[in-house]
Amino acid sequence: MKTFLLSLPFLFGATCLLAQDPRLETIETLPEFVQTSDGEIGVYTNWEANENGMIEVYTVNRSENSAKLQHNNGTLYLKMEANNEEENWERCEIYISPTCGTGLGEFTLKPNQWLMQPHWVQSSQPEAPDTPAIENEIQEIKDFMARARLTKPAYDEKMATIAALETRLEVLKSEKWEKRTVRLRIYDESSKAFSNEGTSFVRVNEIEKCKGDAFAIKFASTERLRAILGDPDSFNATETPYGIPLDVKHAAILALAAETHSVEDTTEILTAFTNTETETQYLSLARSVLETKTEK
Repeated sequence: MKTFLLSLPFLFGATCLLAQDPRLETIETLPEFVQTSDGEIGVYTNWEANENGMIEVYTVNRSENSAKLQHNNGTLYLKMEANNEEENWERCEIYISPTCGTGLGEFTLKPNQWLMQPHWVQSSQPEAPDTPAIENEIQEIKDFMARARLTKPAYDEKMATIAALETRLEVLKSEKWEKRTVRLRIYDESSKAFSNEGTSFVRVNEIEKCKGDAFAIKFASTERLRAILGDPDSFNATETPYGIPLDVKHAAILALAAETHSVEDTTEILTAFTNTETETQYLSLARSVLETKTEK
């Protein structure tokens, strides 16, 4: 059986770590204050943050079945969701695709096992960004450039610095923080357990970015994937922090490999896609997913 992982085809010069499974404990050592439901995998969050803004998140398997969960360098895909005015939950933490795949792994959480992992929250009102300092820095560079005689490499370097500062300034000015009711949820095909509720300040503009990241495709409905592959340009992809755009077609095809999408729907969508697609890499991937789904 073939296994497909949702990933982006890029590497950087950063040091890549080999995947290390999280440390698992037995139920006998679980703190008494951790409350999750019997018969299922549950998540309990201690929302009292320490001085570094870190909270404790416990994932407990009280079911009779083992679950294979994915991780990145030992960390589960736990993402924060915020409740909106319509009482709907929206993910408010963007998924940042790893720069290297060697830290990605899968481990088995057996019945009566648990693990605790820290997670950062913004529990207090963030301080207003010091945008005047950035504006002054930009102006100082411009004033220097007006006085100095620069070589082209030096000039290009200063212009690149100005562009980076202006981008940073734009981001800071667009940030809007709101205090919301929140929860943490496992984003994994094997479990979508969510935690007890708490409160945190969240970036409102981050919620919109989440709608265009890789997880937005990976966990999209069948009909949403049908629409995306029918018109990939309609998906407003969020640029990664590394400036590399999300490969929408690649991500959507891999998403259809999940068991949550039926063989019939996957066959219909990918057959229609291969009838119009011209690029070999996508045709090959789509046919491979079709072959895998029909073999199961």
